[in-house]
Amino acid sequence: MRTGTFLTEEIESGPAGAKIGAFFDVDGTLLSGFSGIAFWRDRLLSGQMSASDLSENLLAWVGFQRGQIGFSGILTAWSSMLRGTPEQELVDTGGRLFEEELAALVFPESRALVAAHLRRGHTVAIVSAATRYQIEPLARDLGIERVLCTRLEVDDEGRFTGQYLRPACWGDGKADAVRALAAEEGLDLAQSYFYSDAAEDLPLFEIVGRPRPTNPDARLARIAEKRAWPTSCAPVSPRRPAGSRSRWACRSRWSPAGRRSGSTSRWARGAISAPRSRASSCACAARSTCGRRGRRCSSSTTRARSTS
Repeated sequence: MRTGTFLTEEIESGPAGAKIGAFFDVDGTLLSGFSGIAFWRDRLLSGQMSASDLSENLLAWVGFQRGQIGFSGILTAWSSMLRGTPEQELVDTGGRLFEEELAALVFPESRALVAAHLRRGHTVAIVSAATRYQIEPLARDLGIERVLCTRLEVDDEGRFTGQYLRPACWGDGKADAVRALAAEEGLDLAQSYFYSDAAEDLPLFEIVGRPRPTNPDARLARIAEKRAWPTSCAPVSPRRPAGSRSRWACRSRWSPAGRRSGSTSRWARGAISAPRSRASSCACAARSTCGRRGRRCSSSTTRARSTS
């Protein structure tokens, strides 16, 4: 398997123009962790989440993690909780939470990748199962104009109905959304890129010519190894207080922790590959965690034998 950091150097030397798509997942890919937690916590602490809402959402989340319910169960619980809430309230909350919390979780290496694609004139889009209230502030910050996401139903008075619009932008729904965008804008999917950390995005990985697993979960790491897809592991965002350690941080010699202010990592500059450790291609120490949702680094299952 080819492993190593996926680098801006490849983008800069590759084809240019708007017919090339560059599609990005959000949680665990563009930013560290799960952005939905910030919204749930904000509603809970502000008194907007009842005990029954909390119970329903926690049960849905646990059921999803155990494979007992599909992603639709999470969406149903979340959208039901918002019934009657003005849409503008969530728009405002999304902007505030991005500034207060989520902006600090954006990987600088992901910023470098997005910027490289934009410089080449590629059609860049975020493709996420999350809602626009989580994603649009991030998209604006990164200069991304196109957002493909899950939509919540809003009535004529601008309030949520408690339903989401089907199909959700998850699994096959992501691939369908990208196919529709490609047909609309004449994109060449065979020359396009997709970045994600999750195996449930396999349908979209399979329709692009340049699949790029980023901080892959265990199942995606195995698939990438079998299919010789180059993988990368981004360290945690450097905008945390000095000396703090995130549970998502890669313990890597190429991590930004300890970089001088204003300097750029080898990953972002387009170095050939990250310094290798005995543990894995992403240089994570054993028992460390990656820039994912607090899970143990799965790339230890894929040894670095060559670079992409």
